[in-house]
Amino acid sequence: MDTITDRNAPGANIIHVEFGGDSRPKYAVVESAIRAAIKRGDLEPGTRLPPVRDLAWKIGVTPGTIARAYARLTENGVLNAQVGRGTFVAKAEPPAPIYQEFQELQVDSTPHNTGGDRYDVSMLSPHLPSIGQARLIRSLLSEVAEDPPSGMMHYPVYDSEGAARAAAAQFIANPMLGPVDPDGLVLTNGGQHGISLILQTVLTGRRPVVLVEELAYPGFRRMAEVLRADVRSVAIDAHGIIPEALAKAIQTEEAHVLCLSPEVQNPTCSQMPEGRRRQIIDVARAANIQILEDDCYMMAPSTVPSFRLMAPVRGRQRKAQPQGGRDRLRDGGNVPSPFRRHQANIQILEDDCYMMAPSTVPSFR
Repeated sequence: MDTITDRNAPGANIIHVEFGGDSRPKYAVVESAIRAAIKRGDLEPGTRLPPVRDLAWKIGVTPGTIARAYARLTENGVLNAQVGRGTFVAKAEPPAPIYQEFQELQVDSTPHNTGGDRYDVSMLSPHLPSIGQARLIRSLLSEVAEDPPSGMMHYPVYDSEGAARAAAAQFIANPMLGPVDPDGLVLTNGGQHGISLILQTVLTGRRPVVLVEELAYPGFRRMAEVLRADVRSVAIDAHGIIPEALAKAIQTEEAHVLCLSPEVQNPTCSQMPEGRRRQIIDVARAANIQILEDDCYMMAPSTVPSFRLMAPVRGRQRKAQPQGGRDRLRDGGNVPSPFRRHQANIQILEDDCYMMAPSTVPSFR
């Protein structure tokens, strides 16, 4: 342990440097020591640090090591280098003023930290009980941000997410879902991104058609419109889409995919029984269209076989688990059974530069 004290600066400004068995480069050790001294309050904002050569001599390293540590800290705004004067601990800068035109924009109709909207029903987000998930998410994201060497803050690629896919496969395991191979999972930035990925994979032609329930999750319609697809509604009853109405819609339209929410229908909250699901599969199989099922709000394990389980070649599932309030993470996924579809998903994902972010829960195929 080397203790460096600069008595020329106001107060006793101490930097503790311990190389020991630390495998990091020496400049990184020095950088961490300076950060620690600032965090302890030994180096207050505005304090002048020792000159590069003086600190290098006291610690027993080359001036280049100290210069690199100072430069990295300066680039990150921790230190402030002034030509002819020296290097100082940076003072906290006041936030930049917001231009008037941006001040007038209303990003969220609900003021931040007011506890959420007061509507009993919201098409944007479900009202879920808080069981500490927001606090846990904030804590985990703080840990990720403080540990860049973990790799979580690096640009991710498909091959590097094997551990996350394995964890996701275990998390979503359910007999009603069917077997889930971690190598078949595709990680996305939330459920809506999962829907986008699925539709980009299955839609073809100049003007493809997407079928949705008469009352449906609006994200289906909006994403289809973004991809320049025509959207057609299909009549529903208490059990979901009416098979006869679906067959009629397919006869009049060259549909590519049917989007529905069989577990907890949005917004009716009904669950499609197994018999109705099998009828839908028969119609879809005869017309050779794909099925995208949205399992976003089912909190308990399902008791009804999924489309993915009953029609693995035809069913694709987007699974998302929202958390309470705005501090929520979601996972989404698709189920292209043929391998070529899975490869298409990965290619589209990489072309979008849209690999999984640290704050995203995985999605699957």
